[in-house]
Amino acid sequence: MARLKKSKDELSLAHYKILITISELNDKEFYPTAKGVFNILTGKEDNETILFTYLRTYGTLLSIPSRRVCAYIKYLVKLDYLKEIYNKENDDLYLKITPVGDSIAQLYLHNNKKGFNKVNKKPKKEIIHL
Repeated sequence: MARLKKSKDELSLAHYKILITISELNDKEFYPTAKGVFNILTGKEDNETILFTYLRTYGTLLSIPSRRVCAYIKYLVKLDYLKEIYNKENDDLYLKITPVGDSIAQLYLHNNKKGFNKVNKKPKKEIIHL
């Protein structure tokens, strides 16, 4: 049986995770860069992202390349779900969810109550005994 192809306007799970991540950060008055969103979604553990391990999307997309996250973010900006805010002090663009984007994220959460599966990273052994 052939699968129906998603329409180009339909959002993927990764799009929703990005919206939810930015929504939850903005609620606490934090505004991430695209790289910051990528670090949270992939579960990077450093001094900056360790503060956000409580986010429901932390560590839920381990195998996504940063280029794809950036492309998804640009698409969400194009749809007017996200807004880029320039910070003169840091000379960088930070992300803010728009009211439309926030309502899309909240609707997704309302309709999908099971949550997201966090993927546990298994540390790779560099030396093993055979």
